[in-house]
Amino acid sequence: VIHYHEQVKRYNTRRAIICLVKTDDANYVRQNLLMWSHYADSHRGFCVEYKDSIKKPLLKNCIDNRPIDYKKELVEIDECGDGYELDPIFRKEERWDYEKEERFLYEEVGLHSLGNHPAECINAIYLGCNIDNKSKCYQEIIEFALKNGIKCYQMTKSPIYYELIPQDI
Repeated sequence: VIHYHEQVKRYNTRRAIICLVKTDDANYVRQNLLMWSHYADSHRGFCVEYKDSIKKPLLKNCIDNRPIDYKKELVEIDECGDGYELDPIFRKEERWDYEKEERFLYEEVGLHSLGNHPAECINAIYLGCNIDNKSKCYQEIIEFALKNGIKCYQMTKSPIYYELIPQDI
């Protein structure tokens, strides 16, 4: 029996996972300080707002796709042959349920296995308030957005509230 965290770590070295948040309120994600802190490298990363049409390209080469099951209990997993039970990949502690996360699991690691996300499936790109605007990544995102007519925003901290404000770039 392998402990949950060790299992997930071992599994993730051989797989690729895309995590998305599904919500009808785009402001929920854009302004969620916890999610920016946890998933965008303390506001140094970026967030992509996809259209619903992204699901079809994401399902290409996907070996499993499910919403996260939020539970209080950890899972102990038995190793079975070449693979592992996948349930732990799709489980998180219940206090994370505000994320409303869905995961897409791929057999191969690397962006090529995730398919190139078509520009027409992207609504907007939001750059974290601490992103390095001199970095190669920043420049590539801006060029990609301009080339494909995608709205791009720089997130800034509100001077009065605990919230983020998107500014047009």
